[in-house]
Amino acid sequence: MIYQIAICDDCTEDRERLKRLLRGFEDEKTTFAITDFTSGEEILSAGLAFHMIFMDIHMDKMDGQETATQIRKKDRRVILSFYTGIGEPSSANFRVQPYRYIVKSMSDGEIKEDLAALINYLHEMIHRPALWAQAGRKEAGIRLDLDDIVYITKSKRTSVRVWPTREFMEKMGLEFQKTELTCEKQLGNVHELLEQHGFEYASSNYVVNFEHILAYARYEIHVKDYGFLSLTRSKTRQFRKRMGEYMLKKAGYQEGDEAARA
Repeated sequence: MIYQIAICDDCTEDRERLKRLLRGFEDEKTTFAITDFTSGEEILSAGLAFHMIFMDIHMDKMDGQETATQIRKKDRRVILSFYTGIGEPSSANFRVQPYRYIVKSMSDGEIKEDLAALINYLHEMIHRPALWAQAGRKEAGIRLDLDDIVYITKSKRTSVRVWPTREFMEKMGLEFQKTELTCEKQLGNVHELLEQHGFEYASSNYVVNFEHILAYARYEIHVKDYGFLSLTRSKTRQFRKRMGEYMLKKAGYQEGDEAARA
């Protein structure tokens, strides 16, 4: 598969280094079509879609933080990674949900480790399953990518209700929280389909997408757009274990890594 990659950096030498390292991951199944940009204004005006974007922070005129913010407003699925000479990330950097923060002073070997994690995540995102649901009495099904789903509850014995993000509902022209999206699957079957993609039971009546958890306490979860959900006592141990594994994986640790076991 050909993946569309953008590198936005005003330093030619840094762009060429990153391209050289990326090319080392190409094989018969993976090819990168890499497009260079030298400024934030240039990448925004191009109007192109990418699977992954590497963004320098310090650039003339519009800096990388503002550029990434504008990109994220239009495309919340693109994988963003900062590629910068600034040694420490700021809290603002994380508001655009970068998957990696690569510092240019790192060795080639260290950068390759981050690139390997990014490419593995890219493969996973491309091949993630989707869920189809019905909106009210409309006959046409609606496709929801997993990032569109905050949580899923039992509806009837053989169906579930899907609770999407506010952004998704507005994009589809549907009333948030008023239009019901249902799927003719049992909750157990949905969990089996999605458990390897960051979904877990918080109660016997619903599963939650780890990606949209803002915070959680002992028996309570704060989720995006919907406020607080209960985390039942019987599900707490497994939920916390799975969420920890998800966060480690997102940080780039693989099962069996010393850091993940610690």
